[in-house]
Amino acid sequence: MSKLSVSKYHKGGTVTIDDVELSLHVRRMTMDEFIEFEREYFDYSRGESKGSKVAVDTSAMEPEQAFLAIQKAEAEAELRKTPAEREAEREATIKRAAEMLLWVKARVEQNAAFPPGEVDIDGEKVETGEDITRVFGARQVLMMQFINQIWAQNRLPAGMLKNLPSPSDFPAGSGGDAREAAGPRPEPTAGSAGSSGSAETGDATPEQSSEAR
Repeated sequence: MSKLSVSKYHKGGTVTIDDVELSLHVRRMTMDEFIEFEREYFDYSRGESKGSKVAVDTSAMEPEQAFLAIQKAEAEAELRKTPAEREAEREATIKRAAEMLLWVKARVEQNAAFPPGEVDIDGEKVETGEDITRVFGARQVLMMQFINQIWAQNRLPAGMLKNLPSPSDFPAGSGGDAREAAGPRPEPTAGSAGSSGSAETGDATPEQSSEAR
């Protein structure tokens, strides 16, 4: 009878940094860990609702008229806001962006690692999750490559990982080089995990053993 030997790391991940495609190891999450990760991922990815916050009756309008009516109503509502309301919105946006960055940092440190010898900066090895956030943490779009790979490696079967979608934007809307953002933007699911194996917590480190994938 055949035996299956798996590693605590998924070995098929890749990220692209400065036009160089690099291998990435992603920690294999338990089901409960992945459900929590996916919920947080979608919470941050959605951000504020994109729908109109102004009630406009467009039932008797053509699509173009309806669009213009909504745009006008939203502009008028914006003009009616007090300075205090605008400041409160600005503070809420800043707070949410800061929370997002801290979440990304923690998740990359826990779940991502480069294979030994894959990356170095002026001779200094970059391998653990902490190394990654220390060296690349300021590049927000790039950091979302790691987050997208953490999601994809734990959720998608190997066949789908070979044909990942086109690059996605940073969910929080922060700036950066869009070509850095390779990886899938997942669609919400029913909350089941793609992997049920156990895994250790803490900073991710490269794993040497072979993995069946």
